[in-house]
Amino acid sequence: MNALSAYMTKASGKAVDTITEIMNDAEVNAQTRLQAAMFLVKTGYERLDMDDLEKRIEALEAVASEVK
Repeated sequence: MNALSAYMTKASGKAVDTITEIMNDAEVNAQTRLQAAMFLVKTGYERLDMDDLEKRIEALEAVASEVK
């Protein structure tokens, strides 16, 4: 699983580049470009939510360790 995670992390930059290239290519069908743009926006918001949850969990864990 660690190897898969490392591979996915490494490949994610190229994936974003590819999606951005599709989104910006005027010769690509407008619906496909829209889907690429929507995917990037949706993924960005999901990442923000995950970052927020991670910070909140860390804060709760810090409080819980102080209570012990």
